Amino acid sequence: MKEQYLYNDQTGVLTETQTFVWNENENDWELTGKVVNDYSNQFATDKTPRNFRAQESEGAYLLEWDQPVMEGLTGYKLYNGYESVAELDADARSMVYQITVKGLNPVYLAAVYGEHEVNISEILELDKIVGEEKEYPMPTFGDITNVEEKDYQVYYEMYWHAPETDMNVASYTVHFNEWPLEEEIQGTTYSCTLRRMLDDITFGVSAVYEDGGESEVDNRNYNLSELLTSIKNASKGNDIWSYQSNICIEASSIRSVEIYTVSGTKVVERVLSNGINLIKLPADVYIIKALTDNGTITKKVVNK
Repeated sequence: MKEQYLYNDQTGVLTETQTFVWNENENDWELTGKVVNDYSNQFATDKTPRNFRAQESEGAYLLEWDQPVMEGLTGYKLYNGYESVAELDADARSMVYQITVKGLNPVYLAAVYGEHEVNISEILELDKIVGEEKEYPMPTFGDITNVEEKDYQVYYEMYWHAPETDMNVASYTVHFNEWPLEEEIQGTTYSCTLRRMLDDITFGVSAVYEDGGESEVDNRNYNLSELLTSIKNASKGNDIWSYQSNICIEASSIRSVEIYTVSGTKVVERVLSNGINLIKLPADVYIIKALTDNGTITKKVVNK
């Protein structure tokens, strides 16, 4: 046995179902029955699923409808264009059904009463349904650290703080002069080398989430010449290093220091005295921000 389905050319709605069996004498398929779906008065019957509606959410469509009369109802069929994409039980009262519908064909729900009566709902055009845009929190740009210049090249590291969200971040994208780099960054630091061709540079970072969504970019503008001059002036007579689980800061003009983990948690805020200051911390990677008479020193230190 086989079935053949006939549809309305304009709406894609199923209009007739034909049943065939194989006739060995005629060596051909023989029509043995058909079900004609008469929709001329469908919206006036209490057997029609009413108020069929959809809401786009995270790449899927949340479909809802009001229950028709239950007497004789055997189930539902959900159609996406010509294709039946789901069958539902009749006892699913006022249920919410979520399904990812491929394509943007007209979608409708059919209430089935036995074998010979089908009542369809309103037809929805999914391409005209716009859902609420999902918000993806962006990371917070930290600063440029460990900047050095050599042979017309600038070596630097940048760091940022992870976004405050329960959603899972898969990776980060670094942006240079508002152009994204192809490399997927794991963690919250990035090292790179630049040729001294431009002075005014924009650095940025965005978060890529596990569901494929991406945040906006948090940008910071820098002038490399001013940055290098500031670092050279601020570093005179000052040095920062790690020794035996201590952050060592030799200060002649450093007035205060803030120490952060690479995730952005502040672990130390202290006023320093002249000479060598020892700050004992667990083994980790830290961002040191030291305020001097001539500017701010920002440096990444691996404490072992």
